[in-house]
Amino acid sequence: MNKNEMNALIEQDLHVWNDGDLSIYDKILHPDFVRHELDIKTDMVGIEANKKNVQFNRTAFPDFHVTADDVIFAEDTIVMRWTLTGTHLGDFGEIPPTGKKIKLSGVSISKIENGKAREQWCYYNQMAGFTQIGFTFAPPKIEPEPHL
Repeated sequence: MNKNEMNALIEQDLHVWNDGDLSIYDKILHPDFVRHELDIKTDMVGIEANKKNVQFNRTAFPDFHVTADDVIFAEDTIVMRWTLTGTHLGDFGEIPPTGKKIKLSGVSISKIENGKAREQWCYYNQMAGFTQIGFTFAPPKIEPEPHL
């Protein structure tokens, strides 16, 4: 793929995330596409699993919006630094809406095969997102060892 074709692939992926047009994934993802996310133990495998992921996030954050901040093309690889924003207005799994806004930055590395995204590694600080919707984190309480 040349740079223009890879750029078109990014534009279409952003359109899926920003506008919710899931049908685009049928055109731009390899049938066995795999998305790996930092801190999520189960990879998202296949087009349908990845459509569900977008739908899940857009349900929780209806104004979900991703901007490509920097893009690097290298042979069959696209590296994108991105920023996402959204307002927590829907259920996020078991977390009820808080009405709070989030802003996260991350990096995605995508491998391209025969004009379609084949595999992607996605890195961002999930804890930052949770704290922005109101979660607090405390260290575990450690009992001091008895002195002999």
